[in-house]
Order: sequence, then structure tokens, then C-alpha cells
Amino acid sequence: MGGVFCDRFDRRLLLFVTDAVGGTLALTLTILAFTNSVHIWEVYALALLLGIANLVNQPAGQSILGELVGEDLLTTAVGLSVSLLSIARIIGPIFAAVLLATSGFGACFLLNTGTFVVSLVCLAAMRSHEMYSVVHVPRAHGQIRASLRYVGGNHTLKITLVLLLMMGIFCFNFTTMLPVLCKGAFGAGPVGFASIFAFWGFGGALGSLVASRKYTPELNRLGWLGVLFGISVLILAVSPTLAVADGVSLLIGMLLFWFLAVSADLLQVSARADMRGRVMALWVIVLWGSNPIGGAVVAWAANTSGPRAPLVVCGAVAVALCGIPVLWARRRELEAA
Repeated sequence: MGGVFCDRFDRRLLLFVTDAVGGTLALTLTILAFTNSVHIWEVYALALLLGIANLVNQPAGQSILGELVGEDLLTTAVGLSVSLLSIARIIGPIFAAVLLATSGFGACFLLNTGTFVVSLVCLAAMRSHEMYSVVHVPRAHGQIRASLRYVGGNHTLKITLVLLLMMGIFCFNFTTMLPVLCKGAFGAGPVGFASIFAFWGFGGALGSLVASRKYTPELNRLGWLGVLFGISVLILAVSPTLAVADGVSLLIGMLLFWFLAVSADLLQVSARADMRGRVMALWVIVLWGSNPIGGAVVAWAANTSGPRAPLVVCGAVAVALCGIPVLWARRRELEAA
């Protein structure tokens, strides 16, 4: 439904409204933290409301890129967007660690509230007349069903989303897999986890920066990235020391965020402009919606077969799944020859 709103209304306005909601929720949590009056049900309620706001905010943030840079630079913009996300994954935990140690939880949530203010200022400063025009879809019945039929009839969109769904379930839960590996396999604590996560995030920044180069996104490229990602995860599963795991994590982060950037490029380039909001909403759904399922899979594998087992499952699934479009492309080349 958030994607329908993105195709129907001004995406900049939607981002402004949803960021204002997110900032209000962050401010509420800040006040509760500073007054030591926060309860777990309040955290659940605020998280639920933020999730509802993100139903619109996330696809709007992805689909507005074409309005900012135009179709010719869309792939570059997507790569830079993913790059900023991965860089934030490095900087954010560092700020959080310092603030937690020196000022407590309240300061962390106060800084988080400030980030929403920065976002609102930037959105307000955009000049609408300088943005590329987009045709908004009028209100009509069956717009969600129409988007599902459209995706089902488009080979590239369908294969990309199915790959992302399966990879999301089995392969993208590194915030769960890496702590399990650090503690269970290497006996490392928070410092060890911070180091491996930082290497992973730094690799993600490199990968998404590489993806920001102008290129033609193809399923074959996405498949090869997934296969190489799977192989690197299998190497991580047999890493003998934390130092080796740190280095491999950098490679994994690079390939993972490169893979995500190419998948977003494929969907944006392959989708019609009037369907882009709904298609990118599906991208958000398969990435975020698969996380709870994937977390359960990781926990089950680790509890039954050890801390390295989730990585073995992740790597094997990635190689098997992403090898399919690679083999398909190879077959078509042979048939054409």
C-alpha cells in the first residue's frame, strides 16, 4: 500500500510527512529515556508506529531518486544511496558506543531525533521546479493487484524479487550471524563483534561505491555477484581466527551491498515509471519482511549444529540460487551461438 501512495502522491511530501512522524516518535522515546519512565510496551508501540511510517518512507526514498537525477543517472544514484547506507552502518555504532559510555541511552536517542530534523531541513530545501517531472497515477481500484500482475509478467522483475526473497531468508541476517560466530567460534566479546561488523560495513561501502559506476544492470551480473558472495561466506564459515574472519567479512560486505545495489538498479530500470513506487515497495518487503524468518533459521541452525552452521547454510543457498540465472544466461549464449 505504501508503494501505491508513492505512485499516486508527491514523493517529496510523503518523505517529509513520514520523517516528521518518525522524528516525533524518536522525540517521544528520548523524553521517556531521559525521565527514566520507559516501559517495554511503549518501545513496542513506538517501533510498530515507526514501521507503519516506513511502509511509505522506504519505497518513497527509493523511487524519488529518478526525480532527483533523471533516468540516465539512476543506476549511479542507487549505488550512491546504498553506499551512504553502508557508511552509516560504520559511523552509527561508533557514535552510539561513545555516547552510551559517556552520556547514556538518552543522548543516543536525542541524537537520533536530531537526524530527523536534518532530514526535514534537506527535504524542505529541495527546489521542486528543478526536479524531473513524473506522472502520478490517479486513484483507482485494484492498483495493488495490478502491480503484482505487472511484476508476474516481467521476467527480470519476477526473478530479481524471488532471488531477493530467498536470499533475505537464508543469507542477509548478518547482524545475527556475526555475533553468533564471534562468541561461539572465537570466544570474542563486544570488541570482537565491533571489529568484524566494522570490516563488514566498510566492505559494504566499497561495494556500493563500485556499484555506483554507470553500467547496464543485468540478471547475469546479479547472479555472479550472488555466487561470489556465497563462496566468500563459505570461506568465512571455515575461518580459523577472528583476524581472518575480519578480512573475509570485508569481502562479504562488499559483495553483499554490491548485490543489493544491482538488485535495486534492476528493479528501478526495468519497472515503468508509473509502477516504480509499488515495485520498490516490494523490494523493501522482501528485504525487511524476510528478516524475521531468516532470524529464526539462523537461530535454529546455530542451536542444532553450531555457530558456523548458519554461514554454511547461507553460502550454499546463495551459490545454488544465484547460480541459476548464471547458468540460464550461459545456456542462452550457447543457443545463440
